[in-house]
Amino acid sequence: ETILQIYEEGIPEDKFEAQLHQVELQVKRTRQHWGLGTISNMLSYTVHDKDPLAVFKLNQYLERIRKDFKEGLFRDLMSKYLIKNKHKITLHFLPDPTIAEKEQLKESLLLEGIAKNLSKSDKERLIKEAAELKEDQEALQDIEKLPGLTLDDISPTIEYVDFNQSKIGEAPVFWFEQPTNGITHVRAKFNISHLPEELKPLLPAFCKFFTEVGTKNYDYKKFHTLMQATTGGLGLQADGFSLSADLDDSHEHIVVSLCFLDRNADKAMTYFSEILATPNFDNKSQLSDLIKNSSVEVANNIGNNSLDYGLSFASSGLKKYARNMEKLKADLFFCQLGAEVLSTSSPKGIYEDLIYNLTDLASYIIREENVSFAVTGDKKKFSFVEMKLQMVMNAIFNENSRAREKLNHTFVTDQGKFEPIYYQNFFETPLKVNNCVESFVGPGYYSDVYAHSLILGSLLTHEFFLPNIREKGGAYGAGASANESGTFNFYSFWDPKLEETYENFERGLQAVCDGNFSEKQLDQAKLVTFQKLDKVLEPSLKGMVKFTRGYTDEQLINHRNLALNCTRGDIQHIAEAVIMPQLEKGESSRVVFGAQSDSNEGLKTQGWKIEKPLEFLSSSYFDKYK
Repeated sequence: ETILQIYEEGIPEDKFEAQLHQVELQVKRTRQHWGLGTISNMLSYTVHDKDPLAVFKLNQYLERIRKDFKEGLFRDLMSKYLIKNKHKITLHFLPDPTIAEKEQLKESLLLEGIAKNLSKSDKERLIKEAAELKEDQEALQDIEKLPGLTLDDISPTIEYVDFNQSKIGEAPVFWFEQPTNGITHVRAKFNISHLPEELKPLLPAFCKFFTEVGTKNYDYKKFHTLMQATTGGLGLQADGFSLSADLDDSHEHIVVSLCFLDRNADKAMTYFSEILATPNFDNKSQLSDLIKNSSVEVANNIGNNSLDYGLSFASSGLKKYARNMEKLKADLFFCQLGAEVLSTSSPKGIYEDLIYNLTDLASYIIREENVSFAVTGDKKKFSFVEMKLQMVMNAIFNENSRAREKLNHTFVTDQGKFEPIYYQNFFETPLKVNNCVESFVGPGYYSDVYAHSLILGSLLTHEFFLPNIREKGGAYGAGASANESGTFNFYSFWDPKLEETYENFERGLQAVCDGNFSEKQLDQAKLVTFQKLDKVLEPSLKGMVKFTRGYTDEQLINHRNLALNCTRGDIQHIAEAVIMPQLEKGESSRVVFGAQSDSNEGLKTQGWKIEKPLEFLSSSYFDKYK
């Protein structure tokens, strides 16, 4: 019906231009390895005897597409390929609540059939091949035969990112001049550490819905079309981190981002001002759709996001910043909200309360004294953007009554001193495998031994965890990683094992404490670490750690030098003096998102808490939202 309607009424020109603008913006955006990608695209033209410079003729092709649109080409294509085309297939995917049991039975029957058909010689051969495989897995690999980098190839210096700083009213502004190919990037960072406790549970909804609502002067559909025609769309990301070893130290903010072609700067910044100053959550129909879509999306991806949930939940017991930004609680909010809406015959009251609280939340967050900006792009455009940012600040001040009240600290609730919780939680999910996590308090970016913990993570990952947990244990992957905010994590994902994995975590750590690794393995761990440290960033992201975290070039150089000069004694110190004591005292957090099984009941006797985060969901939940 929709296709026929579009065919008969035609595609509105403003929507066509909006989509064409998105294509132009995506093609012109400078990304990491942009030059290499462009050369790769040119090769296909060269191979087929075409003009390799065609990849640079975007403006010419855009004009041709506009001409084709006016001449009805798209209408003809719809008729030929969508309306009159009889060759089609329709697929329906329906949830089956018994799928896990069926697959388990199928696997059991398959294995029984294979076992029955094995002769004595077949079994002997399999035993012999298994022994040979184990011997091969345990043998040291001769990596000398492979070409590779050495530590001499690692530069001791960093790429310096220059920036200027100014103020617009009370708001700091960071100016980064970068080659962004005619695109300006604007980011607004808002502190959310001061929010009233009663509104904090609604923060996930605010972050999810803010980019999907209208404004005081435009409904959502109109505003969305305007944004698509002039910008790359709004982005919003909540972020929490710690800048000290103090477990109570917590910094939380959200960053609202926007990018636009320089020729659209005037309109783009006007709409940016509009959404920041006057977001409108009043459309109940739009809010209803957002709740439904968000809850189903989250529920469908619980399994895919299980490792992230495990890392977040485990860390939340160790430092305050992680507890405030815990991901499972945030995502289940949408499912519970959706379930509440479904179970209510008249959800009008739910929507009204949500609208009131989201509007209240916006007024606490988007305030003049609560914001700082970062602008990345062509320096020639900065004076115009600065003028527009002044307009944004004026709009926030005039439209938000709380902006005048200067409530930075008035609504902070004293939660008392942070007390760590050492979790041992197993979350049952529809998965047939486990995602295992063990988290510790470790050195953060603020520590002089942070670089050593990065290398320890690389060493444990490639020399101990991957060989034992992945290659021998059958997991898809495993590793160890240091977090900049002061946690250190062991993990495995899509892992058929559980107890064996945690034993391998401990054995790997003990091996490092005992110094059971070579200088060559240490050098390889350093190279892997620098591969991450020296990751190529697209121009629009350069310098963002200075804006979002306040990191300095001096800190970057210091960590780099410490990593280059790290000794085996430094690595052993982190393992033996920092991580191992927590393991021995039971002061780590163990979290598993894994398979539902009768054997899980046995975990209770070992001190595990079994939870079912999706218990309130069923297959009918999804049916209602079709």
